[in-house]
Amino acid sequence: GCARALNQADNSSSSPMVTDTRFKHAGISTITDARIRLTSVNELFLGKTFDDYRVENAKQSEVAGVVRTYTENFETIRKLGTWLLFLGSPGTGKTHLACAAVQSLAVRGYSAKYVKAGELFRRVKESWQDGTKERTSDVIKKMIDVDLLVIDELGGQFGSTAEQNILYDVIDGRYERKKPLIGTSNRDYGTLAKLIGNQCIDRFQDRACNSRIFVFDWPSHRSGICWS
Repeated sequence: GCARALNQADNSSSSPMVTDTRFKHAGISTITDARIRLTSVNELFLGKTFDDYRVENAKQSEVAGVVRTYTENFETIRKLGTWLLFLGSPGTGKTHLACAAVQSLAVRGYSAKYVKAGELFRRVKESWQDGTKERTSDVIKKMIDVDLLVIDELGGQFGSTAEQNILYDVIDGRYERKKPLIGTSNRDYGTLAKLIGNQCIDRFQDRACNSRIFVFDWPSHRSGICWS
């Protein structure tokens, strides 16, 4: 079932395991490097893994374990359409775990994409201008079609009606197709709901798929090291 998918690794031949160390250093494998760069993970988090996620308490260990198992068991997760939402202050490791998930899946041959919410809005708004190469429908389709999408920094913008509509098109498109999604936000739940709209936040609470919300309520790790 759904809970089992988040707590037990999938050892089936359809989703072979690849160790995290395989993509710790750029250039080890041309194919691996190309797959990772297609995810659009930025340079700060390029090559980040679950192994170098900083764990200092039991709750961090639990969250890291869930996300790692989410990727290890992705064939089942993909069939269920399970979503994860990370809430918490900057510097608590939300983006690190999300990017580790994206890259781990990319190495194994899945299509995975990382995008900041602000970048998504910018690309769609640019597509409204005359003479642009990318149509609005193309931008939305690319976000819907990948096996895993990570949307970082949800609620970091103005929360305008236009932004809510753009986000809803992506989120609902993935929800209807049972496509896994990981979202992150520096906002608390109530503020995020107001900024992205109740329809969007509601999709992260589907118990039928065992979608889960985690609050990263520990101090920032950015004391001498860049984390997010």
